[in-house]
Amino acid sequence: MNNSAFPLKTAFLLASIFCFSLFSADPSPQQKIDEQAELEKEVLKNLEKQGIKQSNAPAPAPSKPSGPTKKLEDKGKYVVEVVEEEIKDEPKKEEKKEFNLNTAEIYALKQEYISSREESSTNPRAKMIEIIKKYLADAEAEYEQKKKSGNVKGMAMAREAKTLFASCLEDMEKKAKFVPPEKFRKDLTDLMDKFTAELTPLLDETKNAETALAETFSAKFAETAKPQIEDMKLDAESAEKLIKEKFEQFVKEEIKAPEAPKTSTGTGGASKEADSPIIASRGGAENWVDVGEWSGEMYGMDVVNIPLNVQNDVSEKQMSPMTGEESVLNYKLYYPLPPRSDYAMRLMKIKDKHAPDIIEWPTPANNMTFTVRTKPIAKMPAPHGFLLQASLPPKEMAKVFNKAEFDKRMALKAPGNAGAGSTSSASGAKQGTAQTVVGDTKKNSDKDSVKVSFSSKPDGAHIYLDNFMLSDQRGSPCVTPCVSPVSMGKHEVKFIKLGYQDKILADFNVSPKNSKIAAELVVDPKLKSKKLGFGASTSSAKQTGISVVKGERISVDASGVWASGEKGEKCGASGYENNQKFFKYYLDKAKDARLTEKSLYGALLFKIGKDGDYIQAATGKEFVADRDGEIYIDINEKPEQRKGNSGSLDVSIIVFPAGASK
Repeated sequence: MNNSAFPLKTAFLLASIFCFSLFSADPSPQQKIDEQAELEKEVLKNLEKQGIKQSNAPAPAPSKPSGPTKKLEDKGKYVVEVVEEEIKDEPKKEEKKEFNLNTAEIYALKQEYISSREESSTNPRAKMIEIIKKYLADAEAEYEQKKKSGNVKGMAMAREAKTLFASCLEDMEKKAKFVPPEKFRKDLTDLMDKFTAELTPLLDETKNAETALAETFSAKFAETAKPQIEDMKLDAESAEKLIKEKFEQFVKEEIKAPEAPKTSTGTGGASKEADSPIIASRGGAENWVDVGEWSGEMYGMDVVNIPLNVQNDVSEKQMSPMTGEESVLNYKLYYPLPPRSDYAMRLMKIKDKHAPDIIEWPTPANNMTFTVRTKPIAKMPAPHGFLLQASLPPKEMAKVFNKAEFDKRMALKAPGNAGAGSTSSASGAKQGTAQTVVGDTKKNSDKDSVKVSFSSKPDGAHIYLDNFMLSDQRGSPCVTPCVSPVSMGKHEVKFIKLGYQDKILADFNVSPKNSKIAAELVVDPKLKSKKLGFGASTSSAKQTGISVVKGERISVDASGVWASGEKGEKCGASGYENNQKFFKYYLDKAKDARLTEKSLYGALLFKIGKDGDYIQAATGKEFVADRDGEIYIDINEKPEQRKGNSGSLDVSIIVFPAGASK
């Protein structure tokens, strides 16, 4: 028999198996497997008997079909052909990353840019304003002169000149870009040429400053934007184009302060803001310093401006526009905040006081002024308040804040040592214990420290010991006159006061016999200033000879005593307090002898211009000029009441450019 021919017996056996599988009862899955194995064995035996051997070579692996695949699937009595379509995973598209201008780093850079721009334009702009005012005053005088003489043509020329100069002045005061007038009558050509020629050098100075500023900050912006650009994986040309485009937006648009992350409960991510001791924050930090505490007894909803770059506590009254009553405002200073754009800040709740809403955070551009809005509370006066905390990068902390206090806070940052996520308050030092003196490396004790008395003329100077700010026994900055414990030995003592040159005493040897340190301060010669005397019996306001421009800052210090009361009681520049001793001066409004009820009786006043409102002078406090004009000084008493007055004050007036700070 031919071995290649299929044996008849085997074919018959396979046919029997097929028929049996069609007509037999449905076997279980396991029975199918067992039967299939037995049949395979039988077939192999028959093949071997016929001389056909099974190859031991492995079957070639089937190639994977490129298209749809088919398979036989057992469906009970039937075998069904199933077509399977291969599903390919599409590659994930990477999300396109957008450049974000509103980051903490770019926001801080924007504040620095605004401050630098204001500073660079202040001097030339102030000079330009003075020139424009001079031309405007000349045009007004010319108009009045031509009007008196009946010169109609001259009146028309002077009127047009007045209009042109007034428009220029308005642009400058709005800080708009100044453009010299181009359209005017031919008769004014010589005048306008002279006007433009006088302003051109200042315009060039402004343009040069703007160009230099743009170059400086475009480089800073590129460096700040570098991490984002690298993350976007752009080629060099695209990156350069994007940086240029975003820098233009940076210059023109407002950059919003990034929101502080919300505290999470850890279950479902629900916010704990309602229970948080934090009212609001700008930026985040590990270590915080209490810089001041503000409180207000408010008669209705109102907007309050709180200056943070002050040298002393601030107490003032503010008329409520809603009720007409005077709200009492107090700011307790722990640390003054020099103008910087990189502070992280937060407001902490104070028990039993309402939290105000934030309108504007302090920046160098707004002279470090914090603007808040109090809430309308039915029960008045409504107590509002908060504790203000600030932070800086670690390397900068000791430069701005008391080093010993900062070191103490660092040691207290462990949980349980500070409440509400804050370090201990600067005003929370225990009374009666020796304080650590700034700059010393060892703790003072009664044996190795001496209580030193610091004084200056005028008052209000901050004391720095070995290049760090000194604190008094309450933990507050030491402002002259003040007393503070200092370790015995040699120290460098520095007196710093806004508007005055620093007074440095090198190698001052502190000992029990050498415990008084005094300094006479000299006004910074670069600033407008004047010293003059004013007597309590002077019959009217006195001109000082110092003129200011709107926006400039004014400091009025005074020393000495005078008397203006019924019995000749003496007082200083702050006047008579409305207390048990002197309440009689405030009891009867019909007999009130004050020039202004907004200030204390007998206090030193000043005003800008003859028709300006009187303001009470205060040592260490700065005032922003709300108009142009000459400064006048006076005593808060009606002229007819001054006959029996005695004594005088030495008054020192200093004027700072708008936005300037020491």
